[in-house]
Amino acid sequence: MTAVEWADKHFYLSAESSYIEGQWTTHAVQRAILNAMGNDDIREVAFRKSARIGYTKMLLAATLYLAEHKKRNIGIWREDDDAAKEFVNLELDPAMRDCKPIIDIFPDIHKKSEKNKSDEKHLLGCSIHIRGGQAAGGYRALSKDVVIGDEIDGFVQNVQGKGSKEGNPLLLMLKRLVGSSFPKSIFGTTPTVAGSSHIQRREKAAECRLYCEVPCPHCDEFQVLKFGDPKVPFGFRWDKDDPDSVRYCCEHCAAEFEYHDFLDVTDRCVWRDNEKDIETTDGLTFFSIETGREKRIPRSICFIVWAAYSPTSPWSTIVSEWLDSKDEKASLQVFRNTTLGEYWHNDVKQKIDGDHLFRRREYYPRTNDGEMLLPDGALYITAGVDTQDNRFAYEIVAWGKNRENWSLEYKEIMGRPDDPEIWNILVEKMRRTWRRADGMPLSVGQVFHDAGGSFYDEVLKGAARIDPNWWIPCKGDWTVGASQIAQSNSKRPKDFGSYLFMVGTTSIGDVVARDFAIVDPAPKCHWPMTSLEDGDFTGHDQRYFDMLTAEERILKMIKGKDVWQWVCPSGVRNEAWDCRRYAMAALTFAEMFGGIDLNNGLIPAQSAQSTQQPETAPQEQREIPDYWNKR
Repeated sequence: MTAVEWADKHFYLSAESSYIEGQWTTHAVQRAILNAMGNDDIREVAFRKSARIGYTKMLLAATLYLAEHKKRNIGIWREDDDAAKEFVNLELDPAMRDCKPIIDIFPDIHKKSEKNKSDEKHLLGCSIHIRGGQAAGGYRALSKDVVIGDEIDGFVQNVQGKGSKEGNPLLLMLKRLVGSSFPKSIFGTTPTVAGSSHIQRREKAAECRLYCEVPCPHCDEFQVLKFGDPKVPFGFRWDKDDPDSVRYCCEHCAAEFEYHDFLDVTDRCVWRDNEKDIETTDGLTFFSIETGREKRIPRSICFIVWAAYSPTSPWSTIVSEWLDSKDEKASLQVFRNTTLGEYWHNDVKQKIDGDHLFRRREYYPRTNDGEMLLPDGALYITAGVDTQDNRFAYEIVAWGKNRENWSLEYKEIMGRPDDPEIWNILVEKMRRTWRRADGMPLSVGQVFHDAGGSFYDEVLKGAARIDPNWWIPCKGDWTVGASQIAQSNSKRPKDFGSYLFMVGTTSIGDVVARDFAIVDPAPKCHWPMTSLEDGDFTGHDQRYFDMLTAEERILKMIKGKDVWQWVCPSGVRNEAWDCRRYAMAALTFAEMFGGIDLNNGLIPAQSAQSTQQPETAPQEQREIPDYWNKR
């Protein structure tokens, strides 16, 4: 029996905590979530949510199902002792009291005893412990099959032990599973502040992030419901100051539908992670979106859903909350967290909206054979390469007048950076020729390659072997006030026959972020729709944009002064962002030392428009050879 089947038969909405008392019925949007909570093959279920989705009731139903049907020992944690007691008194005790299968295996249910305390319940064959999450003592001496963290973003970041901190509360919960044959963790919450959110970490750690898609009642195309904003042509729309007029504008056909229309199609909803090519309707079996073939059940998943999907609360409520909160910061944070189910970014943090950039992707021109062409405005190409211990990541960017730019390709090449084969592949990618519609050929004019990390020497040697004037090793410079690029004073690059340039992470990051934001009168930055090139994806998918916008601009106090710095949250990948900074640094280098002036038509001979020799060499006492014409 599945969790949904069990809950629809046995779970009861108690009078103490329900607007309408009566037998539980699982709504279509809830089906996959509840079943996943009871699915032994899924080791972790995370749930980033808004209010009014019915999460607490699903959690209760899953708890009773796992206890009665599967005889699992369960631990439940709330943010503190008071919250734990409230959960027991208002939710758990009434739910157990009104569930006949639980009554049958809980002899002490109607009396206080050692087997029925406020913080622990001993049933026939299993037990349930309920704890507050502030103190280390709440995690000790418990061995569990299932651990549940409810409203985890209300938990402390570091649990207090006797005289010292003992670590992340969620990791302390997970340690309670050691030795279980069927370990299971369930973490759910309304999100809070980005960067300090527990659910944000679980979301990023999950094998897949599942969003609920519903079909448009008019065109039948599936989509994730979004609140929207004036900048996008879809989402919620309503007449001024009239919440009751709210309707949803389809992002595919632009037709509008209302809340009751949405309810009519929810039975067809599907949970999808388009990036990972996986979907499910029931949380039990998973399929490929592209082929329809069954796929392996993921070990960890994160459901993401907000109030628009509520089966019991109309959309007008959402609009009313927006109108009441939009003019006041504190209220706006509550709306974003509890209604939209989104993270809040404080004023001291600035973050680029990756979803907005993703929606701005466009179709580049193509030949009749489907080969991608350079946009007409492209005049010069640079590349930025990021070095990791097991791969190179690179982005190739075309530039035009006023530094208008087009991302051409983002890819990762797996292999150790000291392996000649990975270098051969990378160089081959850099030597590719791109063409505009008018036949003009362009190839990469300048490469900046990250030499930070464990393979410093290998990058210096590689650049020297390839062409030390074309291929420039670089490192990030986090010094306050560091310029966009500056030649390093290190003597070691000279020993290898290379240059080494420092890239000001903050200064050049500010320029990149500013250019991303420019959309009026036209966008300054462009990205292609994900497409096939040479049998592989170009990489401009959601994962790319997540990495491109991973870092946050944070205001820090350094030596008594407020300083803005770009910072990557711990455990978050940001290779695409680094590659973009290096690609822009490469353009700056070409402008400073290569005579490149895109606004005045001064571009290298390879583009067959003009030849401009460098007039000023870098600070090292040697001339830059004539390599523009050579290449």
